[in-house]
Amino acid sequence: MKTSNKPKKGELIDLFLNILNESHWDIISELLGRKIIATGPARKNLLANLFKKTIGISSRKGKGRTLQKWVSEQISELTGIPCGKDEEITSREMGQSGTDVRLSNKVLKLFPYSVECKNCENWSLPSFIAQAKRNQLPNTDWILFLTKNGHEEIAVLNAKSFFDLLRKK
Repeated sequence: MKTSNKPKKGELIDLFLNILNESHWDIISELLGRKIIATGPARKNLLANLFKKTIGISSRKGKGRTLQKWVSEQISELTGIPCGKDEEITSREMGQSGTDVRLSNKVLKLFPYSVECKNCENWSLPSFIAQAKRNQLPNTDWILFLTKNGHEEIAVLNAKSFFDLLRKK
């Protein structure tokens, strides 16, 4: 079996690090809009982050579908109404506008929330909440479900809605 002589990413970053001089680092600092620490490890980390592989679009959508399915199952368990394709509780297909979990009027009477789901590593709560509000159905409160790799699911809702929910108990 023939082995590849292709250099590893870390080796290429080390080569690149050795090629760059202080003038190059000054230009990189200007482009980034911040001063770069002049130590080898800091610069190596910066280069490694610049060239790290990002998750593909289909993988991102798959992560989103996983959270939507989990939320649909939780709502189904809570209401006793089945979830799935062509059911009264179903996760919306990627790319469609509206809430991430579609609920029939029957379900909305038991679970009066417009659901937005985000399964991503970087969270931007203000923009996520703005999207949840834009997709909010009449006579419902918005609710946002968040998670990221290795973390449990979190629900975010308006504080007034939270206290109203507690008062109903």
